Amino acid sequence: MLEKRLGSLPVIADFCRRIDIAGIIDGLCPIRDVALATHGQVIEILIANRLTQPSAMAGICDWAKAWAVPEVYGIAVSADGAIPVFHHVYDGGAGEIAQVVEAMHALQDLASTPGFLMVGDSKLISYRNLTAMNDAGVRFLAPLAAARVPAGLFAGIDPAGTTPVDYLAQRDINKPAADRCAYRVTEDVMHLAGPRKADPVHQIRRILVHSSANQNAAATARELKLGKARTDLDILVRTAGTRYHPDVAAVTAKATQISNNGGSAPTCAPPSPSIPTPVNRALPGTSTKPRSTPKPLPTAGMPY
Repeated sequence: MLEKRLGSLPVIADFCRRIDIAGIIDGLCPIRDVALATHGQVIEILIANRLTQPSAMAGICDWAKAWAVPEVYGIAVSADGAIPVFHHVYDGGAGEIAQVVEAMHALQDLASTPGFLMVGDSKLISYRNLTAMNDAGVRFLAPLAAARVPAGLFAGIDPAGTTPVDYLAQRDINKPAADRCAYRVTEDVMHLAGPRKADPVHQIRRILVHSSANQNAAATARELKLGKARTDLDILVRTAGTRYHPDVAAVTAKATQISNNGGSAPTCAPPSPSIPTPVNRALPGTSTKPRSTPKPLPTAGMPY
């Protein structure tokens, strides 16, 4: 099994495509047909090296072998030794979906076989792409975008049904065993529906990887959100009935905003304060009729 580092390469490659670095350079510096890569591609790869793991020019090849440079930058490789066999430069304004389908057909023509593994970023997972790859008999591997992960998916996973992974991240090599990140995996089936009701629903094998480091980071962020929500609710109780939150509607709207920002969590009810009756300071010549006493505030839910 060939393992390569991915890191921030997809982000860097996407940024280079957006500002069309390779397209501008290739427009000024054409290449011969026998060239393995264009000048623009080489420059983009050197930029990626500077941003990920800067090294001398003599070490660029070793870096590119350890990182997923050919896969991310559109240079197809063979299975025996990762020898580059295909590359293509796309216009900066070209849609990524069209690029995937076109590259897939070009590789099929080159290899004279329909079967190969296509590796891409999260943009590879779209209904049109999956339809084209399924019809062509092409396998694929890609990370799932966060927007496609439903809330509570990982929280609902039973740890007893997962498998521990014998993997040590590079950042944990010098850490004690108790402080190292632990990984557990399981799999399920994801259903991807098409834009039309008549479109068939694709069933995709999904690998779920649970990271203890991500879990701890999420818990820390959660505590920070809940702490801010407590502070905001305390301020709301003190400012109820003032010019900042003069009536029930204003307090309710602010409480709802705090609840949404704090996320979903078990709630408890704080005391129900009443908006104090404003002091009637009548000016000369004005009415001194007392104002009606406002109704008490509704109880607001406070995350704990």
